[in-house]
Amino acid sequence: MAVGSVLALRPGIVLDVAVILAIAIASVLVLVRPIETQRRVVFGASDRSVGTGFHEAEFSVSEARPFRWTRAESMIRLPAQGLSDHILTLHLSAPSGIASATSHPVTVELNATPLTTLSVTPAPRIYRLLAPHSLIAPSGNAVALRTTTIQVPGDRRDLGVVAFAATFAAGDAPFWLAPVQVAAVTGVALLILLALRMIGIGVLRWIIVVLFALISLSMRHSDLRFAQRWEALVLTLGLAVVFASFILIIVWRNKRSSVQDDQSDDSIIGRRRAPDRPFFLLITGIATLGTVLLFAPFMPDPVHIVPGPLGDNLEYVWKLQWFADALVKRRSPVFVPHLFYPEGYELAYSELTPAHTLLGLPLTWLVGATLTYNLLLIISNILTALFTALLAHRLGAGRLGAFVASIGVGFCLWRYQHVLAHMPLFGTQWIVLALYGLEGFIRWRRAHDALLVGTGVSLAAWSSWYYGPTLWMVLALWLLMRLPWREIRTFLVSWPAALVAPLVTLALLAPYAQPTLQTLRGGDVRHDYASLLLLSAHPLDYVAPSRYHALWGGWAAQVAPETAGERLVAPGLALLALAGVGIWRWR
Repeated sequence: MAVGSVLALRPGIVLDVAVILAIAIASVLVLVRPIETQRRVVFGASDRSVGTGFHEAEFSVSEARPFRWTRAESMIRLPAQGLSDHILTLHLSAPSGIASATSHPVTVELNATPLTTLSVTPAPRIYRLLAPHSLIAPSGNAVALRTTTIQVPGDRRDLGVVAFAATFAAGDAPFWLAPVQVAAVTGVALLILLALRMIGIGVLRWIIVVLFALISLSMRHSDLRFAQRWEALVLTLGLAVVFASFILIIVWRNKRSSVQDDQSDDSIIGRRRAPDRPFFLLITGIATLGTVLLFAPFMPDPVHIVPGPLGDNLEYVWKLQWFADALVKRRSPVFVPHLFYPEGYELAYSELTPAHTLLGLPLTWLVGATLTYNLLLIISNILTALFTALLAHRLGAGRLGAFVASIGVGFCLWRYQHVLAHMPLFGTQWIVLALYGLEGFIRWRRAHDALLVGTGVSLAAWSSWYYGPTLWMVLALWLLMRLPWREIRTFLVSWPAALVAPLVTLALLAPYAQPTLQTLRGGDVRHDYASLLLLSAHPLDYVAPSRYHALWGGWAAQVAPETAGERLVAPGLALLALAGVGIWRWR
């Protein structure tokens, strides 16, 4: 390699090393700290979704604490606190006032293996059992209590023993876990960086690696509970295998072919339209001015007031502040210990929106949560308009067409109504970015455009999980409509570059999806289908006239009375008409 080429590559190599070192240092600062070594469950208070086979909660006046009666077989699921021996502590008592027996036998099993049989006395007592490390499952352990049952006069229930509390504690603190986590997160970041570099990605590779590190460290890796960290570590090691395999594929492909990939063909790249930078700067300025004028009446004091009626917007202002507070304390913001105390609350039951709560951290730390919320709203409007103009330009539209598209999408009624209360819907710009990247890949088969697809899908899902699966369906429909079928062979040849999109999506969404999947696994979070339909849009809602229009709003409210609120999804009759004109001219 020539000396000039080596010098040209050196700045990129230096930045690669700097990014990886920064991730390693950040991982050490966040992860190297003591974690919890025991889990205590109070029956009747903090055993929701972990106990099965128990009777309803009651309260003992003499003990001044809640309890539950067991049945013939009751079970509680306790997460591991490490990989060493554990101490299982049970606070139990037998039924009192029964002449036939002074004690009650209870067989205790751990993961279907008997530990011992206890003689539980009527007087409440604490029993401590050794759980050997060979029986410990890192992700979850089923403790079964098997006993005979009795019936108390006047009570038709089959009663076993009274369970007050259970504690599962590790004998040794898992000091090894944090260093292994640091190595895993840093190693996968390095593999992602190498893979993207080998496929020809430039500056964007550093952004993707930083996003991966941010989402990994802020989800389960920084949780104070061992089981959550353990599953995060296993997931990260799985990502390491995936990206190491992708690197081997790239090396194998490069050995088989000495010609450059289609995405580097100068004849193809030469047909690209040069970006009209002054025009896009003008679009950005107009969108900024329009956004300020549009929302200024709702933000008389943007430091203390958020737009829209009081509701979900206040929840997301709180989440912005909670993420900032939790990560400063080096703990995962996904779990809030003081909500529903002593059980705590998993924020994965709702939207985490890390596209705002996580990426907006610098703003939150600098100016506070309320002003950050308002700034994110304004930025979303501006970026949606700008990315729409870029997409229209890439599709072949002129300046007027790109301008109409940018204003029509960035300021459509659907956005105006929903963003006043729903921060997850601040992510519409990432949908347009994914379409922009897909259109570029269809035309030029470049890994860079595939990376934009993966980034757009990931950040859209970071805004709201609703965008995760639905956006892939939109992209598939776009691909079917726009794919040049006569060039299908050359399109298929570019499969290594196409793999960048799903791999980037996997790297950015897998750590984010883990808390949600664990929540779905741990409890019943299903919703009735009929209730979902109440807030779902129908096909005609997308073309219904606006009930808020100055001229025909009253008529529209009578024609389409069901389109208010959540079902207000129509882009507007004027925009649809202009889109029709564009399609006619483009035919």
